[in-house]
Amino acid sequence: MQVKQNCCAYNSPPTIPQRRAPALRNQKGATLVETVIVLPLFLFGVLYFIWWAVTINERTALETGVGNAIRLAATRGNPGLVRKKLISQVHAWNEAGDGVAPTGYSPVEELLIWPPAAWNDVKLYFNDDMIAPLLGVEPLLSAPYFQKLPPEYIYTIIYVLQSLRQSIGNSIRFPCDPSAPDGAGCVLCKFLNPVTLDSTPLTSNSPAPSEIPRRTIALECTYKPASHLLGPLRGMLSAISGPLGGPSGFQFKVKRVLTFNSGIIEEN
Repeated sequence: MQVKQNCCAYNSPPTIPQRRAPALRNQKGATLVETVIVLPLFLFGVLYFIWWAVTINERTALETGVGNAIRLAATRGNPGLVRKKLISQVHAWNEAGDGVAPTGYSPVEELLIWPPAAWNDVKLYFNDDMIAPLLGVEPLLSAPYFQKLPPEYIYTIIYVLQSLRQSIGNSIRFPCDPSAPDGAGCVLCKFLNPVTLDSTPLTSNSPAPSEIPRRTIALECTYKPASHLLGPLRGMLSAISGPLGGPSGFQFKVKRVLTFNSGIIEEN
């Protein structure tokens, strides 16, 4: 019996771990390859989803902010409706001499510019690009100064900026050009011709000054998102699809028109 047991033990087949070892090594290698391929795509999808959600939120904030700003300005900027001057410094600046900087009427400068900057650094934008379609015709604007617009217009810009700061954050910059190479986060607003609702100056193809609807505010704002996820997202997609991969920067543009007379407001 002892000899038989030794014989059987000597002729026993290979153990199971010895036969499965190559298969396990092959399986680990396949898993590693799959992870290398799938993980970047998975991370890209997650980042893209988050970035897209943030971008849609910023677009909604722009649309809501511009619309609400005009409605609030139409009433709060008119002392006859609210029975007082809500931001007394704005009205004092509006009534001052032509071309006076708002620096002496704190906090007007802080309400109109973000991040904080000197008025002389941005006054060309306010006194040119923003008001060009309104310039030269009473009763809207007879001199090339943003300051001399009806208070409702000044309130509109204040409310747009403050609304975007609350909803998007302090990453926005106003005023600056979204189409510039460093335009991420920039907001650019301009008033439109209240008759044609475009950038055509009031001095051409317009009715007589007395027929111009002073109580119509038409505003167009453009914004380029400045999401911090965009850079890593472009890098990941470029690594997968080549140097031209990745979503390019884009801009949102919103136009709102509001007409108000005797307390009655109509929005288009």
